[in-house]
Amino acid sequence: MTHRRAAGLLLLSALAGCASHHTETSALGCAHEAYEGQPLPEGRAVVACGLPPGVGLIAVDDGAVYTVTAAATFFASDVTTGMRERLFRDVRASPSTAHARALGTVVHEGALYFPSRVLREGYIAPALVAIAADRPTPDEAPRVVVEDHGYTPMAPFVARDGRLYAASVRRSGHSASSGPVIELRFDGGVPRPVTSEHGTPIGVVGDTLYYCHDAQIRRVATGGGESELVTDAPTSFGCFGRLAADEDYVYLTTAEAPYEIWRVGRGGAREHLYTAPVHPEIPLGPPNHLRRDGWWLYFLRGEGETGAELLRIRADGSGEAESLAQGPGLSPPVFDETGIYVAMQRGGFEAPIEAVVLRIARASLDHERD
Repeated sequence: MTHRRAAGLLLLSALAGCASHHTETSALGCAHEAYEGQPLPEGRAVVACGLPPGVGLIAVDDGAVYTVTAAATFFASDVTTGMRERLFRDVRASPSTAHARALGTVVHEGALYFPSRVLREGYIAPALVAIAADRPTPDEAPRVVVEDHGYTPMAPFVARDGRLYAASVRRSGHSASSGPVIELRFDGGVPRPVTSEHGTPIGVVGDTLYYCHDAQIRRVATGGGESELVTDAPTSFGCFGRLAADEDYVYLTTAEAPYEIWRVGRGGAREHLYTAPVHPEIPLGPPNHLRRDGWWLYFLRGEGETGAELLRIRADGSGEAESLAQGPGLSPPVFDETGIYVAMQRGGFEAPIEAVVLRIARASLDHERD
């Protein structure tokens, strides 16, 4: 498969020199600023700016994009006006990266849900908490949804049909171990183990949970029961937020170069979709953080502050790979009906370093289909 770059999509230089002038609650003008006064390519807009470098991108929902920092400060930014609001800082959060915090947060019916810790009778206890998505919550007063019942919810989170599926830590007395994938309700209750062994959720499709158990990819009915092996093919980087699933397939990246993306069907048959090109001088590593949306499979190439590139291929492997964006601190994408969103870093020349959220309008992309 060949690799096609759409014109005007190499956005690192276009974003790097953009100055930002705003207050804590306002990002007016950031959607239209561009490098040396030149506009961004058609169909691209910076919809949030002035964020700390390295933020995690949670979701876009009801006209707002949600981000979280490594220090567990949550922000909401209006995608139309650029107005930014600090929602909450989790002062009892355990150490984690912004990306892990984003994977451990979901937006549901006007609230953000994530694992935290609460003070109970003089000791700190793990819990699932929630904050309002449209207004600030006092830092010491998140709403407690589920307190510890022997299973502590951990990232990554997958939301489906009013239920939340999460990795867990099983606690017994003073000991702890990797726990099963658990199901939680947004209105509270006791966590319910879905898998019989420890696991990390990949996704829920219909009434089937796909998850990793050690080096295996397995599936099980969300109501519980005996699990089924999908594949034991070794994958790059492990499972944590990096694989994708849909109604028919699990998508994964092979563990050794030349790195390839494969899809594995219910019968265990594997189909090759993409081979990542090899750069003669720069080791880019394997495709990672696969995301399935519409007709497309999205993924990153490269990671971290050194820069990454967002690409997509048809989920059936047809056509060419398309490059959508690249730059330092690039996050895995999130989606709504009209746009594709990524967080990335700009500044560092004549402007302060900051994180921004870039929106790519679906209508601006060739071959986009509903």
